[in-house]
Amino acid sequence: MLPKNYLQMVNGSKKRILILVTNSFAAINMVHSGLIKSLAEKYEIFLCSSLISQHEAEQINRHFSIRIHLLNLGIQAESTFLRFLRQFEKWLFFNFFQIETQKIKSTARQNFRKNLMRPIVLLLGVSGLTRIILVYLRKIILYFTRHSDQLRKLDHYHFGGVISTSPLDIRENKVVNFLKTRGIGSMAMIISWDNLTSKGVINADHDYILVWNQFMADEYERFYSIFRPQKSKVCITGIPRFDIYFRNQCQRSTSDFRLKFKIEPLDKVILFATSASKHFPNQILIVNDLIEYTRRRANVKVIVRCHPADRFEHYRPFHFEKSIIVWQPENLRCSTPDIFSRWIPRIDFLETLSSMIKISDVCVQVASTIRLDAAACDKPVISIAYDGPRLLPYSQSVKRLYDYSHQVPLNRLKMDQMVYNKSQLFASLDKTLNGNCHTDYKSLARPFIHYSEPKSVDSVIQNVQAWLG
Repeated sequence: MLPKNYLQMVNGSKKRILILVTNSFAAINMVHSGLIKSLAEKYEIFLCSSLISQHEAEQINRHFSIRIHLLNLGIQAESTFLRFLRQFEKWLFFNFFQIETQKIKSTARQNFRKNLMRPIVLLLGVSGLTRIILVYLRKIILYFTRHSDQLRKLDHYHFGGVISTSPLDIRENKVVNFLKTRGIGSMAMIISWDNLTSKGVINADHDYILVWNQFMADEYERFYSIFRPQKSKVCITGIPRFDIYFRNQCQRSTSDFRLKFKIEPLDKVILFATSASKHFPNQILIVNDLIEYTRRRANVKVIVRCHPADRFEHYRPFHFEKSIIVWQPENLRCSTPDIFSRWIPRIDFLETLSSMIKISDVCVQVASTIRLDAAACDKPVISIAYDGPRLLPYSQSVKRLYDYSHQVPLNRLKMDQMVYNKSQLFASLDKTLNGNCHTDYKSLARPFIHYSEPKSVDSVIQNVQAWLG
């Protein structure tokens, strides 16, 4: 409980910003990137998060030598009625814009909800009513998320603005829409390059929309021009967490990493970044192939970097393989959906990832953003497009992931080596580890990462200053 004179006790010379964090990857973009430190130097920061407790907030304050205030709003889960409206809205939205990602996902799902929705959506499409209903449906959702007795306590803080770090989350939409009725503006930071074509609809109208690149800016303009009564300002800022790759840091962290995992100076290092298990449940078969490869070549080590939503127990048998290093998030010992949804990465998460990529000679990945991370560090990438020794139908195959809407423009650059079987994987590894790749990956990835210098955090700060005046 805050003391009555709390608002007088805190520094009143800075504008106050409320920052909403309800997603682990949004936390990495806002906190681990150092963006929160830069914001706290200019503004008084109140953090409302479903992930960050008082203990983590104190760690953040100590690590960055700042003072942020944790604000517990205890936002209730959405009602069954509101959830149904949003699901219907999502179906209409993706069908109206013919978004390939959802078409592919739908082929893999057979359930009652899908079978019920499909004829309704098709009927509306034929009748030409989809756009009209979509606009009014979003207005209804906005109306039901504007009013909350729970959020009335926010009136006492006199915020200058609110930043939504996961603007497709309905909990953040509720706070933004409530504060909008009080005349308080908002800024949205789109977490990742796939969000606009995979996560549904942003049910809040923001003053500023921050995106990674021109592709995302074009997507936002295309999708949300049918909704907004007032024009949001769409700004390209690059990727805040990528700044770490471009800083001139000493080699101590990479040397420490080599020492910790007993990687010799002459060892060649393959980094295999796994995907979420729901996307690629057969990833263990790729690890088996990589082990076979290390047995054919001397002085090759494989780092298996587990995705936070991967099944860690699958990799326990490999802990005794001399050529394999299995890494999983240190503070996430199991990967059940309930635990993962409340997971906040350790404060050194980005430093560890940066060290892994920089000591590696090649990155092997499965249709993930790590394609961009590796390219930003000027590392060659091999993309796995096969499921192991057994052929699977397209709807279940890993190949479908590369046809998702956000992946297609990157595929066209052909900056990575796509492999469709084990022999192609081995041939690509031989070519790469023998030093036969001389490509400027960072330049190729520039349209997607926007900056090849540590400028993204500064770009966000400049936009926040322009927004708040």
